[in-house]
Amino acid sequence: MTHIGLSTGVRGGQPRAGSFSRLTQILGARDGVAISFIDDRMLVQDATKPANNRSGAASALLTRLGSDPWLTEPGQGVRLDPARDFGLALDTAGLPWRADALHVYARFTPFSADPDEQRYVLLADNSGNDRFAAYTTPGVNLRFATGDGSAADTNISGTPWVPGVEQELFFGCDAFGKSFVDTGGIWADETTTLAMGPVTTIGIGGYGNQVLRVLDGILSELVLICEPLPRIRRLQLPPVPALFLAEGDSHTFNVSYGLAASEFYPAQAVAGRAGRVVAVNVGGSGDSSAEMVAQLPALLADGVPDFATIYAGSNDGAMVIEAAPVPTDTVLHVSAAEAGRLAVGGHVSVAGAVREIADLSGGQVTLASPLPAAPQANDLLAPDTQANIEAWIDAVQAAGCARVLVIGAHYLNFANGGDTLATEQPLRAGIRAAERAAAQSRGCPYLDLYAGMRDMVTGGDVTAGDDLSWHVAVGDTHLNAAGEAAIGTLLAQELAALGW
Repeated sequence: MTHIGLSTGVRGGQPRAGSFSRLTQILGARDGVAISFIDDRMLVQDATKPANNRSGAASALLTRLGSDPWLTEPGQGVRLDPARDFGLALDTAGLPWRADALHVYARFTPFSADPDEQRYVLLADNSGNDRFAAYTTPGVNLRFATGDGSAADTNISGTPWVPGVEQELFFGCDAFGKSFVDTGGIWADETTTLAMGPVTTIGIGGYGNQVLRVLDGILSELVLICEPLPRIRRLQLPPVPALFLAEGDSHTFNVSYGLAASEFYPAQAVAGRAGRVVAVNVGGSGDSSAEMVAQLPALLADGVPDFATIYAGSNDGAMVIEAAPVPTDTVLHVSAAEAGRLAVGGHVSVAGAVREIADLSGGQVTLASPLPAAPQANDLLAPDTQANIEAWIDAVQAAGCARVLVIGAHYLNFANGGDTLATEQPLRAGIRAAERAAAQSRGCPYLDLYAGMRDMVTGGDVTAGDDLSWHVAVGDTHLNAAGEAAIGTLLAQELAALGW
């Protein structure tokens, strides 16, 4: 078989600087393995069995099969050749192995377009209903086969192998489903789950227990992630981007004023980091800070973000406590319509006392602990912006996201009734005070949009008092594309300064 030289300018022939560092970023703090055959370095991370944690030369840590030596192409990786007696494997006993979760990133360059028999990129098990394997066969592009214990499922890539042209792919399966993506597109995105049988060795570029069906090419990089990944982290290359969770109300996202999702400030803030950071905008029109607290468990069910922001308070206006039934120190009533801005687990303020909501039924609000005294009819109850932002931060950080930023209410550049260069609108000033206090109490950074956007006005970016410069209509707090872009710019600068 003729081998194609890899120093002729084809994509696969270009050395990739910082290979191992890039792979460790893909792995992150997760359980798994990162192997750079370019740098001859390997890292194993296992939170459950710390004895498995190790780092060193891949050529020393991997299991070698056969009698032929390890051969490398400088700047390219390890050479795998069916004509040689050489193979590579990993013993699962030394890994954070799970039968129900495995994701693999691989980068390699094939020598031939159509292998003469099955050639494996990675093999854990290739038969039965508990399989996990990525391989090609004569006349068929790369296929990814898995099993859930009851049935097998195979997906085939539409990307042909071209001699000397690098292949990059990310494939895996877990409780969130199955995915398979390469440079040609997405070939699997489904709900299939994984249940592998007993696996003692994993074949890298071939079988794991013998030199058989070896990949014909150069293997450059490999990452195994041995834990579940939410769907949003695995349908692109490079894989496993950082997740930015942006919580807020209609100033963060709405469908009322014709803006695309990409025009709101969360997407704008990370637009310069496409492929490396994905903004997950969970803003909702009309959401109060109490509702944001209640919604958080569902938002975190698909994975913990790498950093998060919360912009809350605009919908935390007060509501009237009704006369009947007579309010007590733990149970009171508001109109059912107003109660829509409340939520179990959220916090409310009544006559300066802050309490958590234990139960909500129609307009009946039951507090988790008694008030100092029963309120009177027509007293006011309101979602407590500071307490709810604090609770939201606590929950996000408890879930594993340490980096949370609080966004202060934006500048209202109105001709009448808004902020001015000298003074803040009283209502917005109160909201900002609560937002700032929440950030300070939790030691989180605070993005002062009033100051930042005021500087844009004084700098001549927009004219003071020109409602339509940033807003969708005269006197409307909602932002047009320019207003969202202004916040996006300030947030991007803050994230860069924080190193996020």
